[in-house]
Amino acid sequence: MKHVKRYLTIYIALIFISVIIIGFYLIDKEEVDFNWKTVSGDEEAVKDVLIYGDAQRSYYSPYYNVVPDPFRLSLEESKRIELGRGMHYGWYYQDLQMEKYVKEYKSFMRGKNTWSENFIETENQLIYVDVDNLGWGIDESNDIHIEILDKETDEVNEFELSVEENQRIYGVNSISVNDNKLYAQVYMEGQYDEMTDIYQDEDAILVIDLNNQTLEDIKFPAKDIEQKEGIYTTLIYQDSGLINGEMNYLYIYDEYKVDQNGGYIGDSPLKYELRLYNVGEDSFKSVDLLGDSLYEGEFLRIYDGAVYVGLLQRDNYILTRFDKNLEEKDVVFEENVLNGDLEINPEDVYPLTAIRNGYFYIAFPAFSTLTATDVSINVFDLGTGENVYQGIIQAADSMKQYQYFELNQMEFEDE
Repeated sequence: MKHVKRYLTIYIALIFISVIIIGFYLIDKEEVDFNWKTVSGDEEAVKDVLIYGDAQRSYYSPYYNVVPDPFRLSLEESKRIELGRGMHYGWYYQDLQMEKYVKEYKSFMRGKNTWSENFIETENQLIYVDVDNLGWGIDESNDIHIEILDKETDEVNEFELSVEENQRIYGVNSISVNDNKLYAQVYMEGQYDEMTDIYQDEDAILVIDLNNQTLEDIKFPAKDIEQKEGIYTTLIYQDSGLINGEMNYLYIYDEYKVDQNGGYIGDSPLKYELRLYNVGEDSFKSVDLLGDSLYEGEFLRIYDGAVYVGLLQRDNYILTRFDKNLEEKDVVFEENVLNGDLEINPEDVYPLTAIRNGYFYIAFPAFSTLTATDVSINVFDLGTGENVYQGIIQAADSMKQYQYFELNQMEFEDE
């Protein structure tokens, strides 16, 4: 009889545990619910916009997501999505460009690192760049591996180049291509910093002739930055692109005063500059941004032969366009980007931005608690500065089950 009671207890416990697991699974599968409403303008401007994010339930810490609910928002619908294995990029969202490559070029993509930094697509080609030496001590050579897919014939041309440098290459940050020249921005193991007890990364740009399959040059943009005692300097890459047919790289340069242990003294930098590096000239142009608080919601991009800087000031957004020398500038627009009666909370918020086909897109705020679950979306014409679309994406009452949500990326359906 004792055995019967013991087995009955175990049986009841198993049923109880199963009910909890099934209940948790069903709760986790509830749909997210947002309503996209147009305030003004033509919906044609946003018909292809896809916004990805995730919602976090209140019984988890917002800083340590265990089971987020990823979702996708568009003009037509909002829905919960499933992230396929291998499609987790960043934190919880998928890289749509990589997903497209994997689907369309299965054979070419097989065995490759599926990070957007390693790929560049042209009208007729898909180019992949990676470093053979992964820093594990297996291979002492510093080789750059390049594969070029002809999208029309499916033929693949691949070759390797040896980089004769004492510093080890251990990663690719970005690649660009222009006029049969490939520009591969790579991380190199820099000098040992006694103050921080680490090796500082060094930014290098490899200029590769695709016709001759040769390494034409290696550029070190930070080579002339003077190291000062008690000052910590950084040169942070933002974007690359063509200006007047020449390849340029966009950086933020800053200087902070530090103590003997490497800790920052004060909250504000001593210098904060926008720097534009011309690869062919091997030189910088710069403009001081110390008076502009670009730390939250900054937008720094080379687009259509100009440099764009976006600055969020509370609920106003300012987009400025600089010329090739960073000397002349004009304000594209300065406008409130919160529609209707939306209010933002005191917590740190930031916008989600994108630039495409002559338009600037901004969704704000991109991080929100339940007390601010409305997202304002605006589209501006870069030529005229006109606000061509205003909309509000509102969370339905069912979203109160979540503690907060976060928008991670903006994509476009036809890309």
